[in-house]
Amino acid sequence: MCWGIDLVDGGSALLITLPAGQAQRVLYIPGRTVNRAAEGYRGDGKTDAKDAAIIADQVRIRRDLSHLRQVSTLVTGLRVFTAGTAGTSAMTARGCSTGCAGT
Repeated sequence: MCWGIDLVDGGSALLITLPAGQAQRVLYIPGRTVNRAAEGYRGDGKTDAKDAAIIADQVRIRRDLSHLRQVSTLVTGLRVFTAGTAGTSAMTARGCSTGCAGT
């Protein structure tokens, strides 16, 4: 079985690790490639379902996509953790700068 994904950081780290742990291939297709390929598909607008269909088609057709290697569970945990804390840190910093500006 082969999986295709257009994200490689944050919460997708878990999605990358699970199939790789089962000796299944995970291929990366850049978002820009998905957007360019979308021009050849019917339908207006951008939806997750349309993107999923495009990614699936591109994984079947293309032979030049990068294979994502398996990373350790520690690295996966750290990626998921830091993706969650990055948003929290940005909100904290934003709140701090807004709160400190009035003093």
